[in-house]
Amino acid sequence: MITSLILSVLMTASPNLLENPSFDRGLEGWLKSTHTIRMEAIREDGRTAAKITVGPTDEIGFPLLYQE
Repeated sequence: MITSLILSVLMTASPNLLENPSFDRGLEGWLKSTHTIRMEAIREDGRTAAKITVGPTDEIGFPLLYQE
């Protein structure tokens, strides 16, 4: 109980290092690793998430979203 309380306080007090971590502003602040795949922010079950779509003729590789 005490450990979870301390963790909760630390998480609340520390600044978030990511810009737009919840994707509420779409992909603003995020970069993608390749331009051949489709990336978008979607709403699912009341929460926003990033969706990566690879077309049938695209090379899959290792697509990712990142921030510098």
